[in-house]
Amino acid sequence: MQEPYTEIRIGNDCMFSEQIFITISDMHTIFDNDTKEVINKPQNIYIGNHVWLGLRTSVLKGARLSDCSVAGTGSVITKTFVESNVIIAGNPAKIIRHNINWKHKPVFKFEKQKEFEKEELVKKEVLKDTLQKLQNKKLILWGASLYLADILKKNPKIAENILGIIDANPARHYRKFYGCTIYPPEKIADLNPKLVISTVKNNHENVYREIKEYINKKYPSIKVLPDIFE
Repeated sequence: MQEPYTEIRIGNDCMFSEQIFITISDMHTIFDNDTKEVINKPQNIYIGNHVWLGLRTSVLKGARLSDCSVAGTGSVITKTFVESNVIIAGNPAKIIRHNINWKHKPVFKFEKQKEFEKEELVKKEVLKDTLQKLQNKKLILWGASLYLADILKKNPKIAENILGIIDANPARHYRKFYGCTIYPPEKIADLNPKLVISTVKNNHENVYREIKEYINKKYPSIKVLPDIFE
């Protein structure tokens, strides 16, 4: 910031590596020898949101980087890049890849999270399909979970085919949950279902076993469907 009335503006959630150099001027004046007109005036710099500057990146006067961009190691950025979601690299820097985004996580954690999310999506689809196929059945769900909330929120008609949701948490009892009423376990007899599906994801193995033991002991005529989280 060697000159007055200039600015370097940096957005949110940016990540800078080491030896980053950012300057709005050339430090010294260059002018036309005849007219004395300055030909290297300072210029503002704008760096968008979620921009990652790699090792030894130089951002020179007048440079602009749009959101979700990555500057490769040793890049020298001398101009405006209006396109977002790009990788730029080189001296002077140019776009080498379009339509990208980036995360702070290392690759192995990102891949693990991606696989987890893929499995979760498959399980949600299985539960959604199961609930849709069991229309006109006398069905209750066990567990007012966030997992179930996501399904009911996206598929509100499913609630029409459910007698209610059983949940052990007293704070939730008799509240509405995306079109369904939450009941305590002792209300199962009043609901008189034919089927029970566990929708508790956390610690699902133990919870499913406890639900099955509880139903088999108190209501042996009610069928507990297999745990979809296995």
